[in-house]
Amino acid sequence: MNETEFLAIIRNGESSGVEFKRDDIPIQDLAREIVAFANYQGGMILLGVEDDEKISGIQRQNIEEWVMEACRTKVKPELIPYYETGVIEKGKRVAVVRISSGHAKPYAMLHHGHRYYYIRIGSTVREAGREELLRLFQASGRVNVDLQPVPGATLADLDQRRLRQYFEDILEQRIPEQDAQWCHLLETVDLMTQANGISIPTVAGMLLFGMNIKRFLPQAGIRAVAYPGKERDYAAIDEYSFMVRLWREKSEKG
Repeated sequence: MNETEFLAIIRNGESSGVEFKRDDIPIQDLAREIVAFANYQGGMILLGVEDDEKISGIQRQNIEEWVMEACRTKVKPELIPYYETGVIEKGKRVAVVRISSGHAKPYAMLHHGHRYYYIRIGSTVREAGREELLRLFQASGRVNVDLQPVPGATLADLDQRRLRQYFEDILEQRIPEQDAQWCHLLETVDLMTQANGISIPTVAGMLLFGMNIKRFLPQAGIRAVAYPGKERDYAAIDEYSFMVRLWREKSEKG
């Protein structure tokens, strides 16, 4: 990047894709900005530029190593940014750290053993809320819906008769005597999970062994579609949706 390009970016000010920082900030502050861009659509950090667009220049020694150290030790999963420097305005040097939109979202800043997830909102950075964080996990494909807890459901909402049959006849496993043992066993096979210290059936557990699925998962069902050939086609021959409640009632009757 040449001097003209540097100056044009600085004159346009901070935005969703551009952030100005002095190079004397703590390493965790740099990591926070990197994480926010990686969780967004990418962007660039200009080190050596004040918030008011004044060019203070780079003062830190070995600044490139410092940037890479932040990406290696403070950003999880680790990432490698594009780095370059340029000399502008009376010989002052400015560093550019370019961050691509990450492929392993969500990224977190690691500080004192804790992970903090940040997102970019306009020209500002803030910690991601619960729903925002869930969307980042879903977008990356790292959330398995089957393993999510079903709010309000308990062990009592699972059919004990069918659970016993499954573990005795299919898995040939010893049946627990107490509820706590049942919860532990079901957690080991992802039919239950811990949420706020409480064992709760997962979506998979409820779909396979739930007694009142429609109450907890009203959207659940099976959609059957017939196509004219071996490939999916826009014009389906026939389509039918089987609701879980009806399927369960029929299976239990006969």
